[in-house]
Amino acid sequence: MIHIFGGTSRRRAVTLTAVVASAGLVLTVSGCASGGDAAGDASSIRVQVETSKLPGLQAVVDLFEKANPDKKVNLETITSDQKATTNSLTLAAADAPDLGVAPINANSYQQLLEGDALLPLDDVWEAANLNELYSPDVVSTLTTADGKPYSALFESTIYNTVYYNADLFDELGITPPTDHAVQSDDELFAIADKLKAGGHDALCIGGSSNYQLGWLLDGQLAALATPDELAAFNSAATEEGVDFTSKPFVDSLQQIQDWYDDGLFQAGVLGQNFDTALANFSASTCGMILGGATTTTALEANAVDYSYDWFTLPSANGATLPTRYAGSTFVIPKTAKNPELAKEFLEFFYTPEASLAYVGANGSLPAINGLPEDKLQEVLPPIVNSILAAIDADGAGTGWTSVVPGALGQGFIDPEIQKQLNGQQTPAQTAENQQKNYEAFLSSK
Repeated sequence: MIHIFGGTSRRRAVTLTAVVASAGLVLTVSGCASGGDAAGDASSIRVQVETSKLPGLQAVVDLFEKANPDKKVNLETITSDQKATTNSLTLAAADAPDLGVAPINANSYQQLLEGDALLPLDDVWEAANLNELYSPDVVSTLTTADGKPYSALFESTIYNTVYYNADLFDELGITPPTDHAVQSDDELFAIADKLKAGGHDALCIGGSSNYQLGWLLDGQLAALATPDELAAFNSAATEEGVDFTSKPFVDSLQQIQDWYDDGLFQAGVLGQNFDTALANFSASTCGMILGGATTTTALEANAVDYSYDWFTLPSANGATLPTRYAGSTFVIPKTAKNPELAKEFLEFFYTPEASLAYVGANGSLPAINGLPEDKLQEVLPPIVNSILAAIDADGAGTGWTSVVPGALGQGFIDPEIQKQLNGQQTPAQTAENQQKNYEAFLSSK
């Protein structure tokens, strides 16, 4: 079986936790909402979905409606920004959807909990056997102080992998890195220099997307910090005495600065989001893009006409690792018109057939363990299977911005790195600002 969480790195020891992310991949994919009756009809529910996850959820809806022809599911799309911010207002409103999306480390989820706006999902967990199908870390993360879960994880995924245009590499005489891992800056810039000499940008990222610079920080921190230091960073939401001005944090910020100063990223990177980066990579304007498991689905949707493969970026300690996280969670608002049908749909989601349909359409990883490995390999894109094989061999990293609440981590640090790269502050000053934010976060609790 493929176990979604667990394992240690052969490059360095890394403890994998059930991590959550406040920002998902924003990819250009297509999908269509299922037809249905008006909200409030006992045979119809409204379900939120991020645009990037629409193909997978539509596949589950199709199966559910086929098995239940008298019931309808209406899908309502939201953006990743809405999911982590203003969606709390939508889910607390009188006309809230029956099933909503709320990442549990985002401010929106905390606001919903504090406002007593969510229904407990312990009955769904029991019916779907989620205490057994989720990893122990996921169970612990999703269980609140009152002993009940108010959310249900519906996927996990991988980020901090670089996709490269294999045909372009071959055309320009670029040798791909061994074992999908760039070991040093010298090796990375040997690739970048040949791409630029051939008239292409090197690495495209979403510099204004407010999460991809945080991804780069995650990869560096996991590689540069000791296990104890990384554990301290990851527990900063509840522990005092964490030093964000320490060497591994500053050095991680400095690495991103060096890459920016040396021209690794595309021109105008700070004004471009991930959708723009994806369009440029799809058009071969750049030879590489920072992405994750679902990037392959987006490239298929964009009908790229070249072959592509993947690798990880370097650090001062050698290659970094792919990062896995679980943060896409469903909730049922107390104002939902049809919570029982929403629960029925949610229970159906965790059946093997539905889970496999979801990951097959999205290229993401399942939320649950226990699915047959041969079936997963059949439905997952080959490149995702390749990444999983590397993780099985070498382990995966823990992403700091995916572990801590958004107000402490990703929501704060990504704009700070943007200011740093824009020349408004140094890496040391960015770290000092993070330290102040951490201290203010603890004092507000």
